Order: sequence, then C-alpha cells, then structure tokens
Amino acid sequence: MKFIVTEQNREYEFLLSPGIFTIGRDRTCDLALESKRVSRRHMSCTVTQNEIRVRDMGSRNHIYVGGVQAKEALLKDGDEVRVGDVKLVFRAAGPEAFPGTPRRPGGAGPAAEASLEDAEATPELGSLVPQGAAETRPQLVQQAGRWFVRDAATGRQVEIVPAAQARLPAPRKSLLATTKGKLLLAGAGLLVLVLLFLALLRGPEVQTQEAASAAEFNQKIALALESLGRGETAEARRLAEGARLLRPRSETAAIVAELTDLWDPWRKDFFAYYRKVETALQNLYGSHAGREIENFVREYKDWIDQELEYLRRAQRGKAAFEQDRYEDAWQELKDIPQGSPIRERDADLFTNVRASLHRHLKTQMQSAAVRQDWAIARQWAQKLSDDFPEEEPDTDQVLSRYIEFQNHAELMQTAKTALSEQGFAEAEQALLSIPQGSPYYAEAARLLQRAKAGGQYARALALYNQGSGEEAVEVLSSQDTDAARVLKRHVEQVVALRKAAVEEQREMNLVRAQQQWQSLVQIETDPDNYYRKEALRELDAMSERQSDLARQLAEHAAKLYKDQEYEKARKLYEQAMVMDPEGRTGALALEKMLEQGRMDYRRALNLKSKDPQRALELFTRACRLLPPEDKYYNWAAEQKRELEQKP
Repeated sequence: MKFIVTEQNREYEFLLSPGIFTIGRDRTCDLALESKRVSRRHMSCTVTQNEIRVRDMGSRNHIYVGGVQAKEALLKDGDEVRVGDVKLVFRAAGPEAFPGTPRRPGGAGPAAEASLEDAEATPELGSLVPQGAAETRPQLVQQAGRWFVRDAATGRQVEIVPAAQARLPAPRKSLLATTKGKLLLAGAGLLVLVLLFLALLRGPEVQTQEAASAAEFNQKIALALESLGRGETAEARRLAEGARLLRPRSETAAIVAELTDLWDPWRKDFFAYYRKVETALQNLYGSHAGREIENFVREYKDWIDQELEYLRRAQRGKAAFEQDRYEDAWQELKDIPQGSPIRERDADLFTNVRASLHRHLKTQMQSAAVRQDWAIARQWAQKLSDDFPEEEPDTDQVLSRYIEFQNHAELMQTAKTALSEQGFAEAEQALLSIPQGSPYYAEAARLLQRAKAGGQYARALALYNQGSGEEAVEVLSSQDTDAARVLKRHVEQVVALRKAAVEEQREMNLVRAQQQWQSLVQIETDPDNYYRKEALRELDAMSERQSDLARQLAEHAAKLYKDQEYEKARKLYEQAMVMDPEGRTGALALEKMLEQGRMDYRRALNLKSKDPQRALELFTRACRLLPPEDKYYNWAAEQKRELEQKP
C-alpha cells in the first residue's frame, strides 16, 4: 500500500506498512510536507493489513476525501485525499521497494547499506518501482571477501572488479592481518559488549521514568483544563506551569498557559477576546490528540459558535426593531438565554424591543376591539399572553370578555334576522340575552323596543330600511310607545344627515359632505339599511372628487412648511392623505417630515457637548416636525428639557 504524493509540481511515493503515521508541516511527522496550507500536524493514517483509515487532527484547512470534507474516512483503492494543496492518491495493491518500511523523498533505506562501486545497482528512494521488479532485481552477494552480482532470473553471478585493478600495485598488508590489529579489534569488541550490557541494565529504568513523566504531564494538562472549566484560573495556571517544567518544549503546555491568561478577560468581555481563545483552542487541538483535550476544545468551540449565532440573531433583531417590526425583532431575541454575553452587552436593545412589542400588541388589540372585530382582538390578546406570561391573568380576563362580546354580536345578528322576517318573539329572546355593559347593549335595547312594537312598528322599520324615511316617520308618529319614539328620533336623525350631505355635495363642499355621510354610517349600523348603503356608495364615489381638494391641501401645506409652520403643515398633510382615495397625497411629505425630524435628533445628539445652543435648536425643531406618538419625539423632547434646564 502506498500514497502517490503530488506536491509543488513534483510527484513521489510514500510507502505504507501496518502502524500509525502522521502527515503535516512539522519535520517530526512521518510524511513532512512543505506547503504553508498544511497544518503542523494535519492528518493521521492508521494502517492495518486490510485497510487504511485517515483522520483530521484539527487542521485549519481540513482534509477532503474525493472532494468532500471529512473528519475521518476509510480509504479504498484510487481514493484522492487533499491535505491543504497537496494531493495524495491511495493505491492498495502493487509491490513496494522496501516492504514494511515507510519512506520519505530523499530518505535512506536498506538498499543504501550496500553501495556498488559502479553506482549503477541501487535505485534512489522515491523513484517508482516497476511491476515485478521485486522478484527479478539483481542481488549483491559476498563470498570469501569478494563481491558478486547475482541475476535472480538466471542464477548467474558476476564478480565486481575495478577496471584498473590489473595495472594497480599490489595492496599493502591489512592491519587486521597482524597480531596488533587483532588485539585492538578484540579490545574494541569487549568495550562495545560492556557498554551494551550497561545500556540493557539502565533501559527499563529510563523507560519507566519517561512513562511516569508522560503520565504526570498528561495528568497536569487534564487537571488544568478542568480548573479552567470551573473558572479557577490561578489553579489552572499553576498546573500548566508544572507541565511546562516537565516538558519545557511542549507546545501543549504553552497553549494551556496562554489560555489561562486569556480566560478571565474572555469571560468578562467575550467579544473582545473570543477570536484569540478560538485560535488557542484550535492550536491546542492540533498539538495533542488526547480525549480530554478533544472534549474540552469541542465544548468551548461549540459555546463560541452558539454565542456568535446569538450575535447574528441580535443584529437581525436590531434591524427589525429599527424598522418598527417589533414582532419579528422579538422573535429573533426571545430565545437568547439569560447570561449570554450578547444580553449583557445589548441589554437596552432587549428592554426597548420588549417594551415596544408590549405597546404594539396592546394597541392592535384595542384597535380591533374598537372596530368590534372580536376575532382579531382575541388573536392579539393571545399573542400578548404568549409573549408576556407575567400578564397572563389580566390577559385571560380580556380574552373571556372578547369571547363574551363575540357571542353578543352573534345574538345581535340573530335578532336582526328575526326582525327582518317579522319574528318579533325570537328577536326579543335574543336581545334580552345581551346584558348591560356590553358594547351592543344600547343597540340591543333599541332593537328590543322595535321587537315589542309589533306590526306598525315593523312596517315603519321596513319603510325606513327601504329608504322611505319620511313615510316611516309618519307611521311612527301615530304610535305612543317608547320604541316608536326612539325609532322615530333615529329615523329623523338619519334622514336629516342624508339631506345635509346631499346639500353639501350640491354646494361642492366635499369635506362637509363626507363628514355628514360618515356620521350617518356611524349612527346606522345595520348593513342592510338603505341609508347606510347609500352613504357608503357616496363615500366611495367621493374619493375621485376629493383628489383635487387633496392636492390643494398639500400645496398649501407645502407653503406652511416652507414658512416653518410645521404643526399646521402636518395637519394639512394628514387631511390631504385622508381625502386622497389612494392615500398617498401628503404621505410622502409626512414621511419626509418624519425623516427630517429624526435626522435633526441625531445631529443634535452629536452637537450636544460641542454646541449645546445649536443642539437645543435642532431638538426643538425635531419636536415640531415629529408627531407626538413617534418614539423619536419623546427622545427629542427629553433631550430638549435637559438642555433647557442647564444654566
């Protein structure tokens, strides 16, 4: 098994045998690479007789198997592994130049031990070995002090003789052939045996000491990390220094010591130090493969990632809040737990969003109740209860009241249907179920009188609902009942409003006409009534005719704005916006006033310390430009009061 390594436009082999190998930029790795994109200890390889498994050792640029990032992977023949910008192709089969011995480019193997004088016999390590070369390559043989090259295929052998041997003078007698040389050789051998014996005696003791030192080192590192986890930085620093005394050159001990210096500042100011802590954790993971370190790094790396996700959510919540999207803002913020650094840093954001959401939900709920749209009001009340559980008792009461009012609305509809079909008894029963205090009580009392009036009353009511109000008044005038008198006054009021509205329209006084029609709609709530339908039709038809008047109001408001009469201008713009059927005339001008007021507020804040007088002028103008219900108005008014109170 082997890797075909492609690094910096050169290719070579890295042979594999059973065992564990490391690959990285550090020169102590089994396969040392030169690329700066490779971590010091980038990847480990576990090789058995049948398989090879690779594992990322916490590298910065990760490993990719078949183009896919992997933490750990089992390789098959032909798989490509990317380590930084170095490519390793795994080959499971094929002969090896030196079985069982991993090699690096430029390293020395067994073949280097026997160098031939003609320098032709031994291939350089790192070159590719052809298929079958292991069975047919020449063999170097020594016989009786002479060297021969044997052909493995034929069995023939050829003696190695220097080319100029015949012309050389006879060699001098070797020192080993003399008695003195033999004695020197025997003495050297005896000295080697004595040194070997002493080394064998001391070996187990040294190994035991080294093993004990390694165990003590690992224990101190593990205890230092546990102390950091409990926040005991002084104890962690003491243990880390003890580990450094055991192994002064240990990168792991140096990184743990660095973490002890960062730990307290980081826990106090997460966002100022988290990048340094994250880098130290990554370096710690790459420096040591122990399970305690792996668990420690994973725990705090996950915590950093979670807090950064909370930071992104807080940023999205802030953007939504600035756009007055309070529900979206709170949706982003509400699940960020207490104790999170982002809650401590941006405490005002959480407070302001929660207060604004509470105000928004209450306003929407009350608006729906005013419209008597009880289903929508109940929805807003339920949201209020869900987002503010501390107000649940009060909200439950409001929900119960809205449910009751919705039932009253259904009873009113039942009574009106019965009255239209002359079912006076059924109408009276439904109306009697509506208690005093209900928003429908006044109308129910009026309808109850109608139900009690009988036939004439029903005939007058029918005439009125069909648009014959004057005739209905004549019929009711002959009846001496409270119901008839109440209905008569109601019909007279509606008929008078209609006449006034028609007259105003004839005189082209559209504003007054609109007010009359709107008053009629407010008085007559029966959707089937002729006068109500006519008023709604006229209001719709008036929208087009009001466009000209809306433009005139907007032009006059623009002049007032130019003369710095901002309050009057805003009121005219609001009227123009209401009268414009599309609701846009005056809206853009109001938006510009709103933006100008907020801009004045921000500029005044910047000038508050440098030029208080100018800041006061800007705060004053902001209050005049902004509507009182705008939050910037309240802020500007507060700043204005503060400056006015200063001597």
